[in-house]
Amino acid sequence: MSCHTFAQSELHFDDGIILRVEIDEFNYLDHYYDTCSPNETPYICRIDGEEWFGMDRGMELPKYQLKSLIFIDEDDTISLDVSRMYNPTFYDGISNKHFLLEKSDDILEIFGWFSDGAGTYCAKWIISNSVAHRILLSNSEDDCFN
Repeated sequence: MSCHTFAQSELHFDDGIILRVEIDEFNYLDHYYDTCSPNETPYICRIDGEEWFGMDRGMELPKYQLKSLIFIDEDDTISLDVSRMYNPTFYDGISNKHFLLEKSDDILEIFGWFSDGAGTYCAKWIISNSVAHRILLSNSEDDCFN
């Protein structure tokens, strides 16, 4: 079963860089999830077998998932890893203010902040030699706001 696209944005940055963002509705029938019960308070701890980001602990499933994030410049079109990223925003899309891009030599760092009002998290990708790696996915304040 497929999801309907909730929001799609094309964000333009300096140096002709574009980030194309697609957010889909989360369809619980397309996923499996596990619960954990530390201190006898259950919460959904894994979606599709992996820890997930985008909501405070509880039994509520995400409403949206970050379906794709594509980096585009004059030389490359590169898909960035968005696995495990849910509820990226609390309104109809993502804007440039959600991202910080830093370029040095042949390396581009993309830092993103995501939140639906609860469950704030951040991610960092590095692009070098036309290859992208996500090097951070965290809900730690130290990682996201320092």
